This record gives sequence, structure tokens and C-alpha cells, in this order.
Amino acid sequence: MKLEMQKISKEFGPVLALQNVDFQMGAGEIHGLLGENGAGKTTLMNILSGNFPPTSGKIIIDGNEITNMTPQKSMEMKIRFIHQELNLCNDLKVYENMFLGEELTNKAGVIDKKTEIQRAQEVLDGMNVKIDAMALVSDLETAKKQLVEIAKALLFQSELIIMDEPTTALDVTIQEQILNLIAELNERMGMSVLFITHDLGAMAQICHSVRVMYLGNLVEEARTEELFARPMHPYTQGLLDCIPRLDSDRSQPLRVISGVVPPLSNVPDGCRFCTRCPYADQRCMSQNPPSVEVFPGHKAKCWKYTPEQEAE
Repeated sequence: MKLEMQKISKEFGPVLALQNVDFQMGAGEIHGLLGENGAGKTTLMNILSGNFPPTSGKIIIDGNEITNMTPQKSMEMKIRFIHQELNLCNDLKVYENMFLGEELTNKAGVIDKKTEIQRAQEVLDGMNVKIDAMALVSDLETAKKQLVEIAKALLFQSELIIMDEPTTALDVTIQEQILNLIAELNERMGMSVLFITHDLGAMAQICHSVRVMYLGNLVEEARTEELFARPMHPYTQGLLDCIPRLDSDRSQPLRVISGVVPPLSNVPDGCRFCTRCPYADQRCMSQNPPSVEVFPGHKAKCWKYTPEQEAE
């Protein structure tokens, strides 16, 4: 599935949660969406899921503009969501959760319990995970519940899976298992994945490209290797500088990004990162910069890289 979002903005009363977000992802790719709480990642996901419409902007899927996106239309287009708070019923069995909802059951063409169990188990086995389709979800550990959510998306041959913090609160071993599974399924089945996280390590491991968000703005985008090797936006540079390194001087405190994230109800008039940026000047305080292609395929939203004629 090829997805494009053009100039997406979302207002909640006086609060501008998303501002002119442009986003493209090709079919069969894993794209990372990185940012702190309040960056706008989940708002973007809710717009894609049809939970609420954008205030302005366009959503284009496989070349067709989608108007009035709804949860049902999103499912019909084979878009599935794996939320941070797992959407499973503990009192039901695994296969019942996978087929939960009459709408989904009808679209899958399932007519009896035996077939449901068989199809659910086939998907689980195809993922190479040891989960019994007849097991009660309440008896599963958190990691296996996460795997059931992934299996639920695969059952209906999803073309785009959007994962919101899928490895949060998991130990390192289980996190590695899930990341490897996502990468394997992407390679084997060609499904597109939008991976939403604040975990830089997980993103570096499986994503083909990364988008960085800050206070509702998309501030940098590049192929993963390029972004980690040559971050251009001061916010991205600050995030990477905060990562502890083996050769760091342990007598020195860990680096942090100075200042605090302002509330969305009181964002700066100019660049949204200007209150924390070490390079900010008067123009940064008063004017929001455009996104500029600094290197081929590598864009940053910063006045440092804007040609003088464009800045005037």
C-alpha cells in the first residue's frame, strides 16, 4: 500500500495538534515515526484510522484521495492498528479475539467455530510463535498478547499495519523477538508498517526510513542510516546526543535537551523548537521555517538550511 498525507493539520479548539504535515511511504516499507509525548504521532494515527477527520489536508492511498475516512473504511482498505493499550478481551480465547466483531468475521468468510480456530492457528503457526488459538488471553503474558494483536492484523491480510509503541514495557529479549518478527513479516509478505515509537534503538533496527515529529510539526525525514549518521535538525541531534555510549566519560552526567516541551496551548509563534534550540535567533522565534531538502531525500525544517532568497 502506498500512502501519502498532504498538508495535514488538526485543531482541537484553539489547540493546533498537527500543522501542515506532509508524509509519504511506499508499498512494502517500514517507516518510523519518532517523537516525544505530545509530538502528534497518535493524532496522526487516529486520523488514518478514521477516529476523527483532519481539519485540513488530504489522505491519498494508492493514488486515490480518501475523503471522510471512517474506522469501517479504514478496515475495508486493509489498514490495521496495534495500539499501545492492547485491544484484547481477557475473558475470550485467542481465536475469538482474532475474529472479534461480526463485521470482520463476515469479511473473512468464516462460517463456523472449527474453521475460525483452524485459520487462527494457521496464522499463529506461520508467525513461528508458540501460542494456542484455544488459550484464554488472560493466561498469556504481555509479550504474547502483543503477538496476538499482530496475528489479528495478519489474519485479514492487512496491507498497512500501524503500530503504536509495540515494544513498550517489554524486556529486551521479548522486544528483540517482536522486532525480528516485524522485519521478517515485512520481508516475506511485503506489508507496509508505520512504526510509532520514541525508542531510537528499535527504530534503527527495523525501519527503512524515519520521520521525526516535534509539537505537531514534522521536523526531519530521511533514510534510517542517513538520519542516524548525519542528523540535521537540532532536535534530532539532541535526541541522538542523549544516547549513552560505551566510550562516554562516566564521570560526566548524561546529556539532555535543555528546557521543557511547551504545552500545545502555548507554542511559540515561530519554530516550535526555538525555546529549546541552542541555535535559535530572532527569526526562529517569530517565523516557522519551511521544510528544506538538505541532501537528496533528507529534509529538515530549520532556518539554518533555508536559502536566503526563500527566507526573505
